[in-house]
Amino acid sequence: MNDGVGKEFEGGAVEFRMEVIKYTTRLGYKFKYVRNDARYIHVVCNNAEKTSCPWFIKARRNKINKKFVVSNLNVNHECIGGLTVQKKTRLGAVIIAKLVLQSVRADPTCSPKDIMHELKESYRFDIVYWKAWRVVEGARNLIFGTYDESYDNLRWYCNAIQRTNPGLYPVAFAIVSVETTDNWVWFLSKLRDEVPHDKQVFYISDRNCGLMAAFPLVFDEPMHFYCLYHLLTNLKGRFSGRWTSRVRAKLGDLFKEAHTLLIDLHFKKNLLTLRKLVAELQKSGWKSCLMKSGQFLIHLV
Repeated sequence: MNDGVGKEFEGGAVEFRMEVIKYTTRLGYKFKYVRNDARYIHVVCNNAEKTSCPWFIKARRNKINKKFVVSNLNVNHECIGGLTVQKKTRLGAVIIAKLVLQSVRADPTCSPKDIMHELKESYRFDIVYWKAWRVVEGARNLIFGTYDESYDNLRWYCNAIQRTNPGLYPVAFAIVSVETTDNWVWFLSKLRDEVPHDKQVFYISDRNCGLMAAFPLVFDEPMHFYCLYHLLTNLKGRFSGRWTSRVRAKLGDLFKEAHTLLIDLHFKKNLLTLRKLVAELQKSGWKSCLMKSGQFLIHLV
């Protein structure tokens, strides 16, 4: 909002309203609408009538490009308030989810505690844990869709596989009482008998303890690689509560960048950067530059 008169909002009235909420929440002031519709929005300080506070923002829709444009404003408050940490907020979980949308998009594995910390640091208000959990779930739903929507997409996914690559299908699955080394040895033994023997086979897993112990008991030289998502989740989880979500998001970016580097020298340079943040990081089993062409991958969840 400090950009002044002429600032445009491509998302129209919806984006402008959200920006007003972010702006006033960050400053610690409340506002109210004088007029609020799809063509014109006028907001004033919530204390305008009591204290004659002159703060206001007006914006209207451009008839040509349909963008919302700030037409007039006064960003100076003359009432008491702002710059203090609020112990509670009247904002609902859906609105707060939109406040932290970019943070969750950058780090989908962030925890409710991360969001609580960010809201206090960036917007100066506290929320309880259960509400932070709802905020995280709401933000993920806005970004990725709900679980029901994702599950419904399986129909489309299966149809697409049958149409474009009918030879691709799940090799095997099993339902067991618990994940143990013995159960994994049994499963991997059955899987070994079903996969092609004329190709070098690569296995991708989440590094489950029982699975890690089972691999060398079943295969002589297993090409065992690790799921990037699980590695990233575990890596960030180790520092939950100690580092801010922004720092851990940066760690995640470095980690994913290292994974995608195809030249070993570049990977080593990236790993040096990572090691400044995290000690004892193993490189084998997850970097792309170790993978060979003509690979056959099996993803063990």
